[in-house]
Amino acid sequence: MVQKISPAVLAVVLALLAVVTPGSLSAQQMGHIVYLDGQVFLHEYPSGPSEPLDPDSVEPARVQVEIGDTLPSSGVLILNDNSLLEIETPTNRILLTRPGRYELGVILGMRSLGATRELGEMVRTRVRSLSLDPPSQRVGVAAGVRGTEGQMSGGASTWASGDLVSELVSEALAYREAGQYQTALDTLKDAAALGADGPEFMFYLGYLHYLNANLPDAYRFLSRFSPEVETPYYRTHVLVLAQLHYDGFSFSAAADLLVPFVERQLDRDGGADLEPVVLLVLSLDAAGRHSEANSYLTRMKESPEWLESEGIEQLWRLGEE
Repeated sequence: MVQKISPAVLAVVLALLAVVTPGSLSAQQMGHIVYLDGQVFLHEYPSGPSEPLDPDSVEPARVQVEIGDTLPSSGVLILNDNSLLEIETPTNRILLTRPGRYELGVILGMRSLGATRELGEMVRTRVRSLSLDPPSQRVGVAAGVRGTEGQMSGGASTWASGDLVSELVSEALAYREAGQYQTALDTLKDAAALGADGPEFMFYLGYLHYLNANLPDAYRFLSRFSPEVETPYYRTHVLVLAQLHYDGFSFSAAADLLVPFVERQLDRDGGADLEPVVLLVLSLDAAGRHSEANSYLTRMKESPEWLESEGIEQLWRLGEE
């Protein structure tokens, strides 16, 4: 067990960061485009990615990509503003959401080390199984139903001509708790057809699209708004959207979402759940914010409550791989 923060311990973040090192590259995966909204271009290297692309000395082949295209193992994808691109590989799907340049050698050529794989799977499993408040405890679930007006009665919301919408939302959430994600999403779509709207409803739609592996729609709904801290779905919204950002190589965006969330937990009770802190450390380091990442690792090492956390041994093991 590492006794103090050192360069070896900082390797904790390197494995989950998609940082290219000789030991982290596997045989190149094939990837193909399964979703595209907007304009995305591919710059291919004329003779492989051994040297950085230099527009002044190399004229790359520049083509606009389309759905169904198979991507080469090297080159650069360039996303324009307001574009979304989803890539399917044999092992996962990657949704790129931010404008910029993405090296295909990084996106398609990475593999996870042992502890990295375990921690990454732990975080994703937790994100997919986050609990929500029982529907009976929610106020204004159908808030925003067009043409209706909510009235408070005994701590619950009743809606003129909106009872069916409320029932559909509650039914959808029950299907979600039972693991019937597609049925839950279909039920929410029925509620939307009757006029259900508002941030909380958008959150439920986004989360259920995420659980059904529809990443573009999950991102669209969840990125539309930023819930207040006091809202019952704030935690789940932050973690799911941060996971989407991280998996899509938008590391700084993930970190910016997680920093206030984790700090609020630490300030409140002196501790925080392991998975948001792990995701935060990885995102900070991947974004080049190494001192911030190291500060959270230091706080973890100095706090005895972390010693009993599930997955903490895998976290320390990352520095040994």
